[in-house]
Parts: sequence; structure tokens; C-alpha cells
Amino acid sequence: MKRLSLLASLLCFGTGCMSLDFMFLGGETVDRYELHDDVIPAELVELVAFKRADGVVLKGVWAHQPNPAPPMIYFHGNGSSIQTQWDRMGHYWSWGTHDVFIVDYAGYGASEGVTTWKGLAELDGPATVDYVVAETGYAPEEIPWVALSLGGFVSLKTNEQIAAQSILIESVFSDSDSLVDDSLKLDTPNGWFFRSDWDNVDNITRIQSPIFVIHGLADDFILPESGPRLHAAAPTDKQLWQPEGVGHSDLWEVAPEEFQRRATEWISRWAQSPPD
Repeated sequence: MKRLSLLASLLCFGTGCMSLDFMFLGGETVDRYELHDDVIPAELVELVAFKRADGVVLKGVWAHQPNPAPPMIYFHGNGSSIQTQWDRMGHYWSWGTHDVFIVDYAGYGASEGVTTWKGLAELDGPATVDYVVAETGYAPEEIPWVALSLGGFVSLKTNEQIAAQSILIESVFSDSDSLVDDSLKLDTPNGWFFRSDWDNVDNITRIQSPIFVIHGLADDFILPESGPRLHAAAPTDKQLWQPEGVGHSDLWEVAPEEFQRRATEWISRWAQSPPD
């Protein structure tokens, strides 16, 4: 109780309470991307820009395969950017199955604008899918998505509007209140620290596409119980994997071969014929 009282005293003062929504509203910003070619050859990398519905320009990067391949979209996590996610991009690219596209949300990386709940929930994801569809000629339901942490929120909200071939989410919080309780070891009333709705258990009940939920059992930031909560709430075809010894964002390093095998088997299960 002393810990809760202290935190409440720090956050709540004057005429109202501060909000912790800022936890999700911003990542690393850069003027230009520095992307090494240790895994993905520079000649297969393409930097692009496109507009979302309100005119804000988002930046994205393609990691193309040497030969024609279908697209896959990666929605990255909080506090990072395309640049800091480049090694993980290299892992996805190394599967050899897809041209992998990554986007920086508004206010992240070199993308324009500021990060808002509305942008993450309603604008960044649909703009990204629309761009990839227009650029490649693949229908939305032929394109798989992979997502990490906050990217899971973006992908779930986007899938309410636009179908995907399938979705793979990794280390996604069940809801913001549980995230605070898990991280700070508190038991706070719902909505105590957040003004916006970050409830992924609710969001996942409205998705359209098959979903593979992954959550490492050694995750000490978002507790592993979030995985089963999300899996149980999903109304579509679904799968759950909770690997031992895996933390919040190190699956691709701790168990790269098993991650690749399970992910590619999942995506292949839902693959459709490419467009003419």
C-alpha cells in the first residue's frame, strides 16, 4: 500500500491526475536511417515514403528477396524504430520466404507527425497495408503480418478494419492496467493511470484473421500470463506458443531455428495463390 500511495502521490496532484499514456506514444527518432548490410544486402533494401489518411508521411523500408517473393508486414514495438529493429528484420528476411516491409509509426524514426492513440489505433496500420497492397498487387488477405509488443496493438486494431492472411503477435500486453500492475507489482483499479483504451483482450475479440500468439515464459516486462489471455479471447483460428527461456524481445536470438520453423509453418498454413 505504501508503494501504491507513493506512486499515486507522484502521479496525482493539483486538480487532476497525470496519465501514463505517454508510455506508448513515441519511439526513437532519426533524421536518416543507418541500416547495416551484415545480413540484408544493401541492393535489396528500399526506403519508401507514403501518406496515411490525414496526410502525415510515414517512412518504411523493404527488405526484398533476391527473387520475386510475396510481401509480409512487420509492426514493431514501442520505443524503437526501423533502425533499431534492423537485426530482427534480418532474421525475418533470412527465412527466404517473403519480401519484408517495416514501417515507422508517426513520431517514430524518420516518419513525420506525432504519435497519438488515434494514429496507432486507426491510421498507421491501415495506411501501411494499403501501401503494400497498392505496391505489390497482393490482396490484403494474402499478406501475413508479424508484430512485436506495441505492434500487436497496432495489428489487432488494424485487423478490425482490414483482413490479413494471418497474424503472428509476440510479447503483447493483455491490457495497459495489467501491464502497470505486472511491471510495478501493483493492484490498481482499471483506468487508474490511462486515459486511452489499450485493452488488447477486448481488441482481439474483433479480429478477422487467424492469429498465432507467442509469449516467452521468461518475459519479466510483460508477464507471460498475457499470452493465454489473448489466445483465449481470440474468435478466429488460433495457436499459442510459450517458449521457455525467452524474454520480452529476444525470441529471434534465443530460439531462431524453432521460431522460424513455427512461424513459417503457421504462415504457410494460410497461404493463398499469388495474384496473376
